[in-house]
Amino acid sequence: NLKEGSSKTLHVKLKSKPSNDVTITFNPTADDVDGDGVNDYQYLVNQHGPGRGESLRFSSDNWDVEQKISITTIDDRLIESTMEVPLNIQSTSQDPNYNNAKLNPVKLQIIDNDIPTARLIHQQDGLENGQPGMFRVELDGPAPSHPGAQGLEISYTIASNGNHIQNN
Repeated sequence: NLKEGSSKTLHVKLKSKPSNDVTITFNPTADDVDGDGVNDYQYLVNQHGPGRGESLRFSSDNWDVEQKISITTIDDRLIESTMEVPLNIQSTSQDPNYNNAKLNPVKLQIIDNDIPTARLIHQQDGLENGQPGMFRVELDGPAPSHPGAQGLEISYTIASNGNHIQNN
C-alpha cells in the first residue's frame, strides 16, 4: 500500500544466470480516475515524468545483484478512493529463457490522501430551552471510504446574536 505522495523501492534480480543480456522494463499504466475522459497516471517510475518507464539491464556478471526501481505516487488534488493500478513488467533478451518471459504486473494499491470540503447549510435556528438548531452537511466530493479511512472531521463555531443563536 502506498499513500499519495509516498515512495516504495522494488528490489529486482534474476533467478538464474542468463546466456545473453536481459532487459527488464517497467511501464506505468493510467486510468480515468476522475471521469473526465483523460487517463491519469497515479505514480512515477524512478522520478521520470508521468507515463515514462524504466529499464534495468542484467548480464551474466550482475544477474544475481539486486537493482532498484523507485515508485513514487503522485499527490494530486483529486478526491479518489483507493485504487489498484498495475506496474507492467516486460523482459527482452536473446536468451530464450528470458525473452518475453511471462511476468505478472506488480499491483500497486494507492490510498488517496485528499478529503472533500464540507459546507454547513443552515436549516433551523435553535432556541434556549427549545428545539435544537439544525444544519445539513454538504460535501464537494465523495467521503473517503477506503480501508483505514478516518472519516471526516467538521469544526464549526456557534455565535450568539442577541436572543438567537446562529451558525457561522
